Formats: sequence, structure tokens, C-alpha cells
Amino acid sequence: MKSPREKQKRLVLALLVITLAWGFLYILGVQPLKTRQESSQQKTIEVKREIDELTKTKMQLIKDAQIAKTYRQYLDKIESQMPEGVVETWTIKEVQQIAQRHSLTLFSTHILFEPNLSSILLPSAQYEIYYYHCNIKSELFRLGKFLMDFENTFPTATIESLTITSGGGGAPYLHEAQIKVGFLKKKK
Repeated sequence: MKSPREKQKRLVLALLVITLAWGFLYILGVQPLKTRQESSQQKTIEVKREIDELTKTKMQLIKDAQIAKTYRQYLDKIESQMPEGVVETWTIKEVQQIAQRHSLTLFSTHILFEPNLSSILLPSAQYEIYYYHCNIKSELFRLGKFLMDFENTFPTATIESLTITSGGGGAPYLHEAQIKVGFLKKKK
């Protein structure tokens, strides 16, 4: 029979062998799994970040597309108000209609196609500017209403110069205005 001491030594040896086996098992099996799990979690976090960034980019692109669509609709609306065909006839007719609404007298109207800086600097531009010159005799308040109506009717037109003199036609309440307006016209 074995002595208690020998049994105790065997028990300690068995416990030591079991502990070493568990240590080797942890080092060879569990530790690599833990490392892989941490690596996998880190990759998952990176992938989630990329997904979030791509989602943000996608949302921004959708928003940009909506904005571009709105601008395109606005530009189409503006272009539909631009003259087509013979611009001289169109411009004179449109300005005369506004003048008639405000009981103004138009005289000395003419259109010039002057070279402008934008066509020189940007020869590939889609639009060109032509200038409409006219003289108007009217009361000052009617002239102001005409100019307001004019600007609201032609959003792409720019009043380049405006000169108002009083006492036009011998009447102190009449004023004479000389107006130069730049209109945008789509190039063909």
C-alpha cells in the first residue's frame, strides 16, 4: 500500500499536470480565440464606421440631387422667360406691354448687341447678353411702378443704367428716363 505522503505527492503532481494542461490549453486555444474575437470586434467597429460614412455620403448625394433638381427647375423656369427667335421684336413687345399697363410713353427704343466681358472671358458660356435702350416720359411714381414691374417680369434682366431728368416735355411733373437694360439670351 502506498503511503499517505506518496499519495499526496501524486495528487500534487496530478494537480500540477492538470494546471499545466489548462495553461497550455489556454495559451494554445483560448488566447488565440480571444485575440481573434478582439480583432473581429475591431473590424466590426471599422465596418460600422464605413457603413455610417457611406450612409452619410448617400444621404448627402440624395440631398444634393434634390437641390440640383430644384435648381434645374428654377433654371428651366428662368430660361422659359428668356427671349427666343427674333429678340428685337420680343423685347420691344414685352417692354411696351409693361409700359402700357403703367400708362407710360415709350420713345426712342433700340437694341444693341454690344460685346460684353462675360462673352469675352467665357466664350463657352450658355448665355449671351444683349442691351435694350429706351427713353420714357412719365410721372415719377408711374416710372417707379414700371421699374418694379419690369424687374419682377424679367428676373434675368439687369438695369445697367438709369438716368432721370425732371421737367420732360415742358411739364414740371413729367420726368424723362433713359434706361439701358441687359437681357440674357440663351446661345444657339
